[in-house]
Amino acid sequence: MNVESLGFASQHLLNLIESQGATGTWGWRFADNDHVWSPGLFRVLGLDPQSTRPGYDRLLGLLHPQDRERVETGLDLIQGVTFGQKTVRLLRPDGAIRVLSARSEIYLTPDGRPRGAAGVVLDVTDQERLQQARQAIAAPASHNSSPSTNGPSRPIANNSGSPDRTSPDR
Repeated sequence: MNVESLGFASQHLLNLIESQGATGTWGWRFADNDHVWSPGLFRVLGLDPQSTRPGYDRLLGLLHPQDRERVETGLDLIQGVTFGQKTVRLLRPDGAIRVLSARSEIYLTPDGRPRGAAGVVLDVTDQERLQQARQAIAAPASHNSSPSTNGPSRPIANNSGSPDRTSPDR
C-alpha cells in the first residue's frame, strides 16, 4: 500500500505531520525568485505568516551567526551546491533559541541545470536538551565512582549539606 491508495493527497499528509508543530518545509524556484514556506515552517521559526514574506535570506538571517557558515548561501543553491543534513541553532524573534535539523535538496532541469531548491527543518530542541541532561548526569557519576564499589566515593549530602546517614555508603 502507498499513500496515493489511501485516497488523499500528499499535501494532506504533510499538513497532518506539520500540525504537530515541530517541522516545516520551504521551496524556492530560481527562475522567478518565488519562495514558499509551509505553515509549519512559520511556526517553527516563530514568525507570523501574514506579516512575513518568505525568503531564503530571511531564513539564513534567523540562524545563529556561528552556524551560518555551515549552511548553503543562496548563491550556493543557485549553483547547485548543497551540504546535506545539518544541525543549526535558530534565534527566534521572541528571543528563544531552538535547535533545528535541516536538509535541503536541489531540483534540476532536464539538461542538468539547477531550477530550484527545497528543504525541510525539524525542531530537535527537546531531543538536544534531553541528550545534554543525560550527558550531565552521566559525567559526574563516572567521575565520582570508586572502581572497587562502583558507587559514590563519598556520602550523599541531604539538603542541609551534611551527609545523609541513610546512604548505604556511610
